[in-house]
Amino acid sequence: MLPKKGFLEFSNWVEARTGIFLSEEKIGLVEARIRNRMDVLHSPNLADYLRIVESDPNEAKICIEALTTHKTEWFREVVHFKWLQGELLEKLRLGEPIHLWSAACSTGPEAYSLLFLCLKVGLKPDFIRLLATDLSSRVLQEAKRLPEESDFAHQVKFLQKHLPPGVNADSLVSKAVKESIKFRPFNLISDYLPANLLFDVIFVRNVLIYFDAAKRVEVCRRLMAQLKPGGHLVLGLSETIHQFIPQLVPLGNTIYRYEGEGEKPKVKIKHKEDIRVLIVEDSKAIVKLLHDIFQTMPRVKVVGAVSTVSEAKVAISTLKPDFVSLDLNLADGSGVDLLHSNAKLGATRYAVVSDCTPSEGNLVLDALASGAEAYLQKPDLKGMADFARALRELVDGFFPSTPALINSYAKRKIKVVRLEDYDLLAIGSSTGGTEVVADLLAQLPKDCPPIVVVQHMPAEFTALYASRLQSQTRRPTMEVHEAVEVERGCAYIAAGGRHLKIEKRGLRYFAIPDDGPAVNRFRPSVSRLFASLAEAMTAPRVIAIMLTGMGSDGAQEMLRLKELGALTLGQSEASSAVYGMPRAAAELGALCAQMSPEEMVDALANGRVRKPA
Repeated sequence: MLPKKGFLEFSNWVEARTGIFLSEEKIGLVEARIRNRMDVLHSPNLADYLRIVESDPNEAKICIEALTTHKTEWFREVVHFKWLQGELLEKLRLGEPIHLWSAACSTGPEAYSLLFLCLKVGLKPDFIRLLATDLSSRVLQEAKRLPEESDFAHQVKFLQKHLPPGVNADSLVSKAVKESIKFRPFNLISDYLPANLLFDVIFVRNVLIYFDAAKRVEVCRRLMAQLKPGGHLVLGLSETIHQFIPQLVPLGNTIYRYEGEGEKPKVKIKHKEDIRVLIVEDSKAIVKLLHDIFQTMPRVKVVGAVSTVSEAKVAISTLKPDFVSLDLNLADGSGVDLLHSNAKLGATRYAVVSDCTPSEGNLVLDALASGAEAYLQKPDLKGMADFARALRELVDGFFPSTPALINSYAKRKIKVVRLEDYDLLAIGSSTGGTEVVADLLAQLPKDCPPIVVVQHMPAEFTALYASRLQSQTRRPTMEVHEAVEVERGCAYIAAGGRHLKIEKRGLRYFAIPDDGPAVNRFRPSVSRLFASLAEAMTAPRVIAIMLTGMGSDGAQEMLRLKELGALTLGQSEASSAVYGMPRAAAELGALCAQMSPEEMVDALANGRVRKPA
């Protein structure tokens, strides 16, 4: 048995990092879980082992994971799931999305139970946003692997019995796992919060029992700040908290409804402190160039460089990079082949860094459709500085180090508007947006108002992109290379290297290319498009949409459009590849609403769009 000497100091160290209080009665538990590590490190006592964990972050992580109990079951404490089913059915009736957080998901059954329940009642995957977090990155990896196990297959088979005839559970669950659920490491006592979202329901069950009373209150207040007014906090059946937090109203069975604004703690968004980068490139000169640029980024660590598709598959599997710089023309195949084979590795972000010619444009667009979220042309000597800046901005955009504002749900007067009330849809899009634009064009009503699009893209590819959009979406789509009157049901894409502006002549609208200088370093620029809409005094008849992308192009002009009466929508952070342009617009107060592209389509097509009265 471990001696009591040194145990108090060790217990204090654990509590400071996890909130878990270890009383002297837990000496036996501690010994059982860390004795092996002490033996491996030849630590004669806890005091000596404490010195090691204080100086070695990796050993500290191993120690914390060893001391944390990770066990959960499918649909455990079924009373909570019976209650939640009623809440989900109401969301289904109203046609509203649901935001859920499993805040101590362990090896995953709780999070997946929530997902299965949503699918069972009839919610579609694109109406489900489920965040699953845990202190231990090791058990999060187990949770991500759970769909590969027989237990999961049993649950899918059970779900099939509750689905309407003709609905395949396997494909439905596969889509939901890919699109609806995200796993992130998170410490409940951290000053950081893991997502820029407000939730309808937060499950944090059978965790507070490890904390003392003061820490329980602190954790619940922090979680309360992530709830929508009227949202619910669900604790373990042996955990109660309402007597300490009057804004949490008990509904029975340790289910609490959040009333009012309450106390909001200082909120930050958790960011990656060590971004692991893999370079896939067969030119040694470009490898050195990329490596030198990445070395200047304070949070980046290059973990490898490989030159073939086969080597890249192994490296991605073993090194688990966060970011892959991917050449498309490799000795044993195309980078698109790699994207296809690694489509399920959702934690990795891909950017194409290649020197494709205009004739290879389809290869670039295939890559962007297969999981790559950006394209950067390999630089010549004159373009080195611009390339390095673009790459740094891309990494910062994928892994932001500063917090974004949390949406306000303050009540205000609103009016409901209809798509047919508008003359024009104007879309600004950048990094990660090529496929989002395609989805919008495919799913919006065929007779909707004319759609004009500025997509940041090299000049060599925009004509091909427009042609590809028309083929994909079956909507008449053209690159604007000369003045043209816009027509309902049609889409108009800004030509690369030229701005796109709108002019109103009587009751007719014209899309006109503009060879003016770059704006915000872009040509075409979203700012130039949105500014032309304000200048034409058409704002009250315009819907302006800001999609995923780096920087702030178009944000100021979007604010002006909103002030003039336009309906302004921004892509939500959770659905954005890079929450840059929508964030800039949101922080200026330029958005009437933020939502996912799927929610935009539903709102616009079904008359659920709202804006301040």
